[in-house]
Amino acid sequence: MYLGDRKMRRRYLASVSVLCGAIACSNSVAPPNDAFRDIVSLQITAGFAQQTYRVDSSANFLFTVRNPLPRNVVIYGPGCIINLELQNMEGVTVFPSGARPCLPPLETLRVRARDSVVGSVNLSGARGNPSFIGMFALPAGTFRMHILLQGVTDLHTYNPVRVESAWSDPFTVLP
Repeated sequence: MYLGDRKMRRRYLASVSVLCGAIACSNSVAPPNDAFRDIVSLQITAGFAQQTYRVDSSANFLFTVRNPLPRNVVIYGPGCIINLELQNMEGVTVFPSGARPCLPPLETLRVRARDSVVGSVNLSGARGNPSFIGMFALPAGTFRMHILLQGVTDLHTYNPVRVESAWSDPFTVLP
């Protein structure tokens, strides 16, 4: 009976350690915003880099990240972490809704303390291939857009957060 109790204890301790490990991982991947409120306070503004947008032509959007913090911040990417979202006028997201994970994470932007950096999001356009719409090309219609940055880390704490810009004024993508 003693050996059975010992095996049960080992299984119990193994399951408890797996559970604690999962909780620790989830906390390190998605920290509560309270502890990183100053990182979330990065100021992101998104703007248009061209006057007209078409489904078949390339599209370029600019964004500025302002860092009012007294320490440097790094934004990891490219493309999979810096993301453009479009909402139609009914408030439905119609273009990528979140970033894909990057392996390994590559440093895209470093925003020095109390400085700002300008970046861009570029889409190649459908170029006559309708299957590219929604992946490499914007759909036709009237939208508002914003930029999301994921994988933003403070060089002091190295914890990830997600920051996004305000929604833009409406703009139209022509067929």
